[in-house]
Amino acid sequence: MTLLSADTLLFLVSPALLAVSLCYTPGPNNTLALATGLERGVAAAAPLALGSALGANLSLLALGYGLGEVFRLYPFALEGLRVAGTVYLLWLAWRISGLRLPSLRAVRPGRWIRRPALVPARPADGSDPGPEAMADPRGQARVRLPGFFGGFLLQQVNIKAWITNLIIVSTYVQTGEGRELRLWLIAALFTVAGIGAVFVWAALGALMRRFLTAETIRRANYVFALFLVLSVLLLYLDPL
Repeated sequence: MTLLSADTLLFLVSPALLAVSLCYTPGPNNTLALATGLERGVAAAAPLALGSALGANLSLLALGYGLGEVFRLYPFALEGLRVAGTVYLLWLAWRISGLRLPSLRAVRPGRWIRRPALVPARPADGSDPGPEAMADPRGQARVRLPGFFGGFLLQQVNIKAWITNLIIVSTYVQTGEGRELRLWLIAALFTVAGIGAVFVWAALGALMRRFLTAETIRRANYVFALFLVLSVLLLYLDPL
């Protein structure tokens, strides 16, 4: 099996379809991407995308090079990951629910790729509204969304991601000639699909930002937090 052979290209069809279906469907990572795009713009999702890709590849390659045997011998390790994932996802839900955007009257058009520029209401006398016009009326500090490290850590404590990667390795990475090539090709596929998915969801969030008020965005953050809590519940519906 060589890199550019017909057999290689044929082999990539199935894992490529799997990568798209897994990476682009709703989940904790894409929920964070949506919230990041909504609050900070598409460009701000780059650290999250890179951290998620590195974290996912680390677990995939580790399983491909033998870590899967550890989980087979010590299944309680998966239970430990599930507990850690529960704690981290609940913490992320709490962080997202605490996001507060400044109250604004308008958003300058054409600025949705980066963080939208806030336009404060100008007083009737035409004077400069001053920086206080940008302040959150609730007086609450802005909460930072997870970036590179948050995306990386999410993949390490995501029990579903570990189990999925274990199935991928068992299905597509057989022993024999070309094993390492298949493993690295699959890692490359999931890297491209994963990074693309983060930016697509972040772009959706940034697009939503153009049509929502600050109060609506605040409520949307509660919905995103609820999605993360539901993802925690799903961890316990499927037995390990």
